[in-house]
Amino acid sequence: MDRKIQIMKIKNILIAVVLMTQVQTLFSQKDQFSKMPLAVKKITEQMVLIDGKTIIMNNVESAEITASDSTLIGLAIKKRVTNSAFYISKTEVTNLEYRNFCQDMEKKLGKMAAKFLPDTLIWIQEFPFSYFNPFVGHYFRHPAYDNYPVVGVSWEQANAYCNWLSEKVNEELKAAGKPLLPNFRLPTEAEWEAAAMGKNIKLSDNQPFVRFGWGSSLLRDKNGLLLGNFRFLPDRNGFVLDVQDFSDNTSITAPSESYPPNSYGIYNMSGNVSEWVMDVLNLAVSGIKDDELLNAFRENSSADTKEKPDFSRIVDFYKEKGVHAAADFMLSEMKRLKLNEHLISEADLSNYKKQILIPFVTDYVRFAQKNVPEDNYFRIVKGGSWFDGPYSQQIGARHCLQQQKSSARVGLRLAINKI
Repeated sequence: MDRKIQIMKIKNILIAVVLMTQVQTLFSQKDQFSKMPLAVKKITEQMVLIDGKTIIMNNVESAEITASDSTLIGLAIKKRVTNSAFYISKTEVTNLEYRNFCQDMEKKLGKMAAKFLPDTLIWIQEFPFSYFNPFVGHYFRHPAYDNYPVVGVSWEQANAYCNWLSEKVNEELKAAGKPLLPNFRLPTEAEWEAAAMGKNIKLSDNQPFVRFGWGSSLLRDKNGLLLGNFRFLPDRNGFVLDVQDFSDNTSITAPSESYPPNSYGIYNMSGNVSEWVMDVLNLAVSGIKDDELLNAFRENSSADTKEKPDFSRIVDFYKEKGVHAAADFMLSEMKRLKLNEHLISEADLSNYKKQILIPFVTDYVRFAQKNVPEDNYFRIVKGGSWFDGPYSQQIGARHCLQQQKSSARVGLRLAINKI
């Protein structure tokens, strides 16, 4: 009897040790940013730990494609990726946060700091209607929009903000005699998807995936309300048929903590604004063969052809006549092989060329010939915006924009390596 009691005591001690270890591990993860100066803690408390895990990237459901946003289909090739643990911000960078950066740079650089200001004219450049005119003067600077996500910021400006914040935080830590933190940065595309998927993702080749960044594969909650800030596009022209039925309760962007967060507590990974990530658009990287590019075309094709576009001539057209001629050639090849014809109407061809083919050609030539200037790189943009339809809200959907350009639909979110 005494022996049984002793064994029970040993078991209880072992269980207590295991539980204590688990608690200490959990505490240490949450404690990485503790005991820091208050100014730093206000920033770091917005960061969420994402454990290292393996995911299937660029996983999209074609059923969400509507006629209105079919031109946004990217050549996404699904792949298996493993991320190390990292931190990502719970919310998109706000107008107030970015304005602090601009004001600090103005003190240091004077008029030269104007290069860091968001392009507020983007509102009327992208949307030439009187409804958007007030946002030119008010969206970035008016206190009413302090907690709204900043837009009109290029990839280059987004990186400048990350560098400034890193310098500011580590100056505070150094003054307080605390260890310095890794630099703030934009997340990679793989990190962004891992964070958007939420917790408890099980990997398999036929992985049942959560399609949207609010932690669901549904577009609406049990009350029929849209779960994110995006446009529901039921008709060919993109106009909603029943405002009460399709409304997401906001006209443009919403405050940074609007709508349900995912299981990590991260807001608006789908909807509100799309977000810059670190990656260059890599469709033709070394190791991806022409056959794989053809398969990417075939995924959205009505034709089961064994022929493939003549990729080898892209570079010739690019060198001789420029990127638009090379894109026109790709378009003619797609028409010849009847690729994507059931998704792209004649009216959509111009947008398809601009949004898909020109970035693809630029990227292909860059990797094939190494002769595209770095300032012409297209960078990946993740997460659909307030203006985009359901397809773009999917975690695996990917779009792109030249790194020196900006949009009223695109903002940014921070990441930092785990110490």
